[in-house]
Parts: sequence; C-alpha cells; structure tokens
Amino acid sequence: MKNDEKHDKISPLILKLKSKIGLVRKRARKKLVSIGSPAVSRLAEMIDQPAAKVRWEAVKALGQIADPGTTSLFITALYDKDEEVRWLAVEGLIALGIHSMEPLLQELVKNSGSLLLRKGAHHYFSAIKELNESLRFNDLLSALEGQDAELNTPVAVEKLLKVMKLKH
Repeated sequence: MKNDEKHDKISPLILKLKSKIGLVRKRARKKLVSIGSPAVSRLAEMIDQPAAKVRWEAVKALGQIADPGTTSLFITALYDKDEEVRWLAVEGLIALGIHSMEPLLQELVKNSGSLLLRKGAHHYFSAIKELNESLRFNDLLSALEGQDAELNTPVAVEKLLKVMKLKH
C-alpha cells in the first residue's frame, strides 16, 4: 500500500476510534497499527480527547506501533486522569526500550512532585531492570518509593545519568 493510500484510510479509522462500540474501536485500532508510523500524528491528536476510551485506544495503538518519535506522547499520557491510559503509556515507553529512558529521567527531574509520574516511572524502571540486568536502577527505584520521593528522585536521577554517561 502506497503512502497516499495509507493517509486516505487514516481519517475514517480515527473517527471510528470515537465509536461507542468497542469492537468498532478495536478493529479501527488494529488497522491503524497495521498502517504504522504514518498514523502516529493523527493518533497523537487523540490523546487529549475527553473520552477515556478514545485516549486509551490511541495510546494502545501508539504503543503497538512503537515509533521512536512517540516518547514525548507517552510521557504526556503518564499524567492522564485515567489509570488505564497511564498504564498503557508506561507499556508504550517499555516497548520503545532504553531509547525512552533519558527523556523520562529528564521529566522526573522537572516534575518529581507528580505522584502519577513517579508511579509510571517506577513501573517503567522495574520492567527495564528485568529486561536489562546490567543497568542498575535500585537507587532510583528506592527514591521513587521512599518517604521523600519528591526530593530524593531528582538526586537519584542525576546520579543515574552520571553513571550512564560514564558507560558511553
């Protein structure tokens, strides 16, 4: 399928993500995922929709597409008011692998006061730790869980960033 054909098919599928019928949304999402990266910008527009189901479908599709340019979208979705959308955002970051790590660490330094962000980051770093045991996240995970997480998280992030730079 040529890119023009793909773009022509995206708009009707995006509209179907707003359907009240779950099966219609699911089929549309699967087709958008099969289109891949050309659908990313239109899916990105859906993550601020009022309906949680629409945001969920968009974030789920973005996670399945796993386009490297979506890291910031997933980080934004970590602040979503819907817990399931936040969970999918973390899963999307995990699907992107360690390429999403540094932007997430930078976000933690900027917004360590956000409990939602810290919870999402904890999920992410716990999963990444299991996937790559050579990376050491224990201090960061402890800071994210601890009593003074808002204060200790930026310190743990800076420490981790220094270690990561030494390895490169």
